[in-house]
Amino acid sequence: MTGPLVRVVVADDSPVFMEAALDVVTVTPGFELAGTASSGEEAIELVRTVGPDLVLMDVRMPGLGGIEASLRIRSAYPDVVVVMLTADRTMPRSTRRFPR
Repeated sequence: MTGPLVRVVVADDSPVFMEAALDVVTVTPGFELAGTASSGEEAIELVRTVGPDLVLMDVRMPGLGGIEASLRIRSAYPDVVVVMLTADRTMPRSTRRFPR
């Protein structure tokens, strides 16, 4: 693939999910891993320092959770796309729609 790469941050506290997400990002043409975080606070700081295009964010993490971190990222960096992910089957299918 030619053209600019999509710089991706993966934020999740689960080592199993993190490994799977990293595998997908590293083998997907056009994607470049920009960094990893294991908490909402780390994700916000990483977005500030590396300027990704896309964040794959777990909903539930220690400290500042993924939902609040995503709201803060979208507020401060509106061009960053945040995709919320969870393996928690107790979460409602749609808990909240974030502003574009």
